[in-house]
Amino acid sequence: MEYYYIMNEDILGLEYDLDKMKKNIRDLMTDSHMTQEQLERKTGISQSRISKVLNSKKNSDAFTIQQLVSIAQVFGVSTDQILGLNIPTKEKKESEITLFDILIKLFEVDKLTAFEIKEYILPDDPKEQDNTKKQTKHQPYILFKNNQINKILSEWKEIKSLGSNSEMTKQTITNLQNLWKENIISRAKGCPKKWNFRSKKDEQKEIMNRILNDYENCPYPDDFFPMLFPDEWELLEEYYNSGKYISDFPEHESFITWLLPNILK
Repeated sequence: MEYYYIMNEDILGLEYDLDKMKKNIRDLMTDSHMTQEQLERKTGISQSRISKVLNSKKNSDAFTIQQLVSIAQVFGVSTDQILGLNIPTKEKKESEITLFDILIKLFEVDKLTAFEIKEYILPDDPKEQDNTKKQTKHQPYILFKNNQINKILSEWKEIKSLGSNSEMTKQTITNLQNLWKENIISRAKGCPKKWNFRSKKDEQKEIMNRILNDYENCPYPDDFFPMLFPDEWELLEEYYNSGKYISDFPEHESFITWLLPNILK
């Protein structure tokens, strides 16, 4: 493993792993479906140079600081992320938080998952109405296009509403809310974007559901064969071997027990 030192005002003298840097750039290109030619057009770095750095095992082949900055800007990430650095950040005090901090987080969410900004009509306020004309107000809101996120938001709404329960102390409510957050965060680590933020088991159930629906709608069931990605085949085989489909799909247990061995072989 080769390490290099990078010198700039943000990460002065910090050590980074050259192989990790190359892998991170390749992963960003794969996730964005970007070719080396497209990266050349966006950064001005020649395709031959990109290819040489990403594929070479020589210690001397690395991008310059300016080239790394250009690549980071293309993918909307920091140079720290490309270099695989964990730079300690100083947490802001309450009085130091500005609208900038909120907008930055919101724009980061926009890169991670799709959402819509819609409007709903606010109920009329009798105090603001005159006797001759009805007032109509529209209020924007954010709607996430993801069931998993919306489920968590619904849970969060219920947890936050605990404050209206006068039988519980403020400390008890805070403890319950913190426990819920810790549990959600712990579970969330196993819910990647590639699975639409679902857990492994939920993704396996989703694959199984698709197979059942496709089989039901297949005009030639004797020739049925599902179209799955390689990692989905691995998840399906693991799901079958675990036997979890028996409790997840009790009404289809016999059929699945017959079908999966035939398509997995």
